[in-house]
Amino acid sequence: MKLEPYTIVVLTEIYKDWLKKVNYNPFGEDESFVYFGEISNMPAHCVVAGYESGKIYSGYHTEDFKKSEML
Repeated sequence: MKLEPYTIVVLTEIYKDWLKKVNYNPFGEDESFVYFGEISNMPAHCVVAGYESGKIYSGYHTEDFKKSEML
């Protein structure tokens, strides 16, 4: 499923499990994000911002995010 810009997204369960397994969490306390879109010269990578913190995260795989069911 292709995500639309400005969609509220969360991490997929598979990605969250992998982050726990490797003991790595680049997202701090952020659990939901605003999806800004795919990076045009880096296919399959995106830019998101933490919904709570506003911190920008770039270069992460688009497939590791899914649309939030929060609304």
